[in-house]
Amino acid sequence: MNLSVTKSKKPKKSAGLTDHMHGDRKRSLLRIILIVIPVLFLAFLSELAFQIPALRDSYNTPLPVTSASRKGCELDGDSIVCGAEKSSVTFRFDKQYVGKFYFSFEREAADKLADFHISVHSYNVFGTAEIVEYTDRNPNLIHASTINLHKEADEITIRVPEGLDGLKITNAGIKNEFQFSKERFFFFLALYALIAFLFFSRSAWAKKIESRFLVFTLVIGTVFVSVLPVSKVGWDEEIHFNRAYTLPITRTAKLTPTLHEYTAVSLTNWPYNLPQSKEEKIELFGSLGTLADYRSPEAIEISNKPNLANFYNLHYIPQALGIKAGQLLHLNFGYVYMLGRWCNLLAYAVIMYFAIKKLPIGKRLMAAIGLMPTPIFLASTYSYDAMIIAGITFGFAYLLAELLDRKKPLETKNFIFFVVSIAVASLAKAIYIPLVLMGLLIPKDKYKNKKQRTLCRLAVIGSVLLLIGTFILPSFIAPPATGDVRGGDTNRAAQLALVLSQPISYLGVWFKNFSSTIVSFTLGPDSLAFLGHLATSPCVRLITILMIVLILTDTAGLSNRHMNIKEKGVLTFLLLAIAGMIWSALYLDFTEVGRTTIAGVQGRYYLPLLFPLFSMFLPMKLRTLWNERKYDLAVFAVIACIEFKTIYDCVLVPFNI
Repeated sequence: MNLSVTKSKKPKKSAGLTDHMHGDRKRSLLRIILIVIPVLFLAFLSELAFQIPALRDSYNTPLPVTSASRKGCELDGDSIVCGAEKSSVTFRFDKQYVGKFYFSFEREAADKLADFHISVHSYNVFGTAEIVEYTDRNPNLIHASTINLHKEADEITIRVPEGLDGLKITNAGIKNEFQFSKERFFFFLALYALIAFLFFSRSAWAKKIESRFLVFTLVIGTVFVSVLPVSKVGWDEEIHFNRAYTLPITRTAKLTPTLHEYTAVSLTNWPYNLPQSKEEKIELFGSLGTLADYRSPEAIEISNKPNLANFYNLHYIPQALGIKAGQLLHLNFGYVYMLGRWCNLLAYAVIMYFAIKKLPIGKRLMAAIGLMPTPIFLASTYSYDAMIIAGITFGFAYLLAELLDRKKPLETKNFIFFVVSIAVASLAKAIYIPLVLMGLLIPKDKYKNKKQRTLCRLAVIGSVLLLIGTFILPSFIAPPATGDVRGGDTNRAAQLALVLSQPISYLGVWFKNFSSTIVSFTLGPDSLAFLGHLATSPCVRLITILMIVLILTDTAGLSNRHMNIKEKGVLTFLLLAIAGMIWSALYLDFTEVGRTTIAGVQGRYYLPLLFPLFSMFLPMKLRTLWNERKYDLAVFAVIACIEFKTIYDCVLVPFNI
């Protein structure tokens, strides 16, 4: 019997199917084009609308220095030299709309900040005369001041503070010129692009909470990075930049004298003098590009050798990689600085993306917390806080995934992710390590065998003991004589002795300080709306309302998965313990001995704790009847309003117009 075997041929795609696929690609491309063009046009139109006053009456009028009224000043050719006493210079001109007032100056004392007080005799919308006061603070590296007025005026006075004797004002003027603002154009472009992404994206990936978080974070954060000045704006940013810049990713780092001063707590960075207009921002950028250039022959090479003390600097790796990439590309120092900030943002966005993806409950709530002004601002500046927030969120997500899935056996890799993430996140601030103890709540029947249970529990206890023994105990066993000098006359050893001698009294002090700030540090302006040394978001109330609404309505996944009473009780205890350590650490290190008001505690220290805290209040029985798509659109639309309003008021207007 002959058996013949015929090979089956792989079916070919029909011509009709191929044509259909090509047709889909063409339609998708056409859809993208039809979205991109209106977005670009609207952004351009929005920028043009802000130029209407300049289009109506464009001018640049010098104000002769020699004809200005003077007090405590003398003429020196075509310049005015200010004396040792308080002095002032007054310019008078015909009543007109003034966009900007500018003047150039030279100073003999480079170690003194040129902080001027500007009085403007202006007219309001009713034509009534009024005096408007400005504080004009100038970074040490600039020699020209430009102030945004945008009002009708006829008289401007410069008051020079004491200590700036010998300061010379060389020229001045008023102007109202058409200046296309690429920063404002990019701002509106990003806004309209996100709106288009929300309402017109059809892919399944784009509709996921974690995907929207990723896109929103990268777009909003990139706007932040683009419009922020290249100077200290975040908490201790000069210190964080120094650590990132000198991280031993490469064997050496090069510092010019200016860059050395720029990365230290010095007059250049204190008291937070920032450019106050687009012109000042550009001049500062250019000055740093020359004076802080790592390629300069004046740059001094410093050695970087890895050691155990560098472990807590792991949080700076993304920022350091951005800096090194910019240097390899031979970019201007200003762009190197910005690239380091952006890489911190990128790392934050990616880690949080996977954390939200893993979360079994509260995805919208976590996305909203991570997208609020303070977390995004921290991620867009030099800071280790963004990595702490992302790391703890990532670890907590993996814990919840195991803890709330009661029937599924424990996956060892998930438990490892949980322990390692929170332990690494706690390297910079060991106060968060108690959260690892939540791993002890894993039920016995979740473990595959006794060996797995033993190893997991040893990992939890070992990581906690290691970090506490390395970072916390030394401060109690052998406290240094002094604390943080920024807190005043501090003495850690004396403060610790006081606490140990009167523990009940200290407990009262702690509770008073903790209870009086709990709302502000969780739902108020100090936790989610504060932008470092810049300002507070104008959307504080809206942020609070959004958080409360999400806590009450983000019920997805809660039907069969929620924390029981025991788990909530343990988590509450751990959160209180962490709060206790936060306040105690600042009492020892940042507060003068014997004070009852604890100094230095900030709402950002609570950020890694907010989702664990809020997740306990997610309603188990309440169910929303809202359409899921419309619900998500509403949440992210509100987030967009909060962020772009914050950026416009707190960053774009002060530094880029």
